[in-house]
Amino acid sequence: MLHRFNTKTAALITLFSYLLIFPSIGTTDEKPIKMTTQDMIYLLFTAEESVTDYIIDELTTYPADSLISWITNFSNYSLPEVTGKPTRRLHKINNSLEAPYYIYIPTSYDPTQSTPLMIWLHGGVSRPEFPDEDSEIGDHPIFTVCEESGMLLLFPLAKMGCLWWDDTGIANILWQVREMKMQFNVDDDKVFIGGFSDGASGAFHLAMLAPTDFAVFFPWSGYIPVGSLVGKMPVYVPNLQCRPIFASNGGKDRLYPISRVEPFIRMAKEHSSEFNFIAYDSAGHNYEHLKYEWPLFKERTKSFIRKPLKPQLYWETSDLKYNQLDWLEITELDSTQIAKDWHKDINHRLTDDRVTIGFNTDREWEGEGVMVATVMQDSALPACKIGLQKGDIVIGLDDIFFKDIKGLSEAKSTKKRGEAFSMTIKRSENTMTFHSDFPPSTEYDAFARKNPSGAVKATRIGNRFEIETSRVGAFRIKIHPNMIRMDQPVVVSVNGKDASKISIIPDTKFMLENFIKNRDKRLLWVYAIDINIQ
Repeated sequence: MLHRFNTKTAALITLFSYLLIFPSIGTTDEKPIKMTTQDMIYLLFTAEESVTDYIIDELTTYPADSLISWITNFSNYSLPEVTGKPTRRLHKINNSLEAPYYIYIPTSYDPTQSTPLMIWLHGGVSRPEFPDEDSEIGDHPIFTVCEESGMLLLFPLAKMGCLWWDDTGIANILWQVREMKMQFNVDDDKVFIGGFSDGASGAFHLAMLAPTDFAVFFPWSGYIPVGSLVGKMPVYVPNLQCRPIFASNGGKDRLYPISRVEPFIRMAKEHSSEFNFIAYDSAGHNYEHLKYEWPLFKERTKSFIRKPLKPQLYWETSDLKYNQLDWLEITELDSTQIAKDWHKDINHRLTDDRVTIGFNTDREWEGEGVMVATVMQDSALPACKIGLQKGDIVIGLDDIFFKDIKGLSEAKSTKKRGEAFSMTIKRSENTMTFHSDFPPSTEYDAFARKNPSGAVKATRIGNRFEIETSRVGAFRIKIHPNMIRMDQPVVVSVNGKDASKISIIPDTKFMLENFIKNRDKRLLWVYAIDINIQ
């Protein structure tokens, strides 16, 4: 531990001494202090971006092969201060939002060895504040699983305004992944992500928007369209083919009944041969079926690795914030084009047949009946129509009377959308009966749509890339040395037309800048081919 601390300290002292003596780097040839290559590689991994520009300029003088070897094999990480228990940290997103998160370092962690990383997304995210330690961390089984498997663990937290399915929440997760990679020896090809309930839905959402960092997705008791339904973010089911997914749900799950889940499972399987699903018939919306999933999870995280250089890719997007998969990047959309026959909008119509009265319950009420906490301001809902008020106590629907929320739920289960009904309440000392009706059923798209999407199908055969595009104005192919013969030119065929031959000359500055951005030791892109579609 002392050796690693001194290594970093010496490198920083050397760099800052250099910057103090020569604040305008490059204006003189006299350099009284010379940083070693080891110092610069170390700072490339650990220094803030404010000083990495100088490091990059210095390292670009070295051959690409040497840089790739040094970065890929880097293992000079510091020993962690704490192992074997969760540690709370903060990410300052902006001046008004700090997102807490937890990390767990297994007691077996060796900073000289690359180590798998698991990201766990919790459920119940529609809350005004981030959850506290007792409600989400506690004795969560994921900590035991990661300890037994020797895996690093990242446990982000979410709330309204920082959800698994909004821009802020997604950027927060990806920032935390990069922070883990800066501080710990993460195996970039064994970064796994999963979760339960809303966390599972969030994992599905990330698989369709930003999957490049991850090897495998484990969504348990989730619902594929939730992120799009709630967050109004367009996502595209064909993107699920990019990574293996192992999903499961309970057969008695009342929140996400199998009858609602199955149409989306079928859609996913139609587009991905690596989408796997199990329904546990006796399980509800709880951790009961995870006792079967944990052993499978341990085996799969041992055997699966990320394969980001696959010869065939498909990516679809309508938002350039989420424009890339592995070596393929859509850099411009063109909505004036007509979509190709193979580029179809995959969606599903849902029927809203939920029986909703239109009020939130007071969960602290301990008397008989169900007390109204707030009334939803929706004129189509019965509560608003009849003038239900805060503090009213609902005790009956038609001829069914009840004493608690369970009884209310059972009474609602006998009703259908569009039906008339009566509701009995207590208000102050009076018992009152109102008559109303539930709104008729409505249909809506499962996946939000705003602007037309663009899509790319890409195939790599040796040094030849065959690209088909639909509603795309420009795209980029990023080159890794393991993808092609670097000593031979590359040919890119776009929509059946060959472009000129392209000689690949490694661009070390491009490679290092991408590494600083993504902190991925495996995906060291050495060149970018930018294609504008005429």
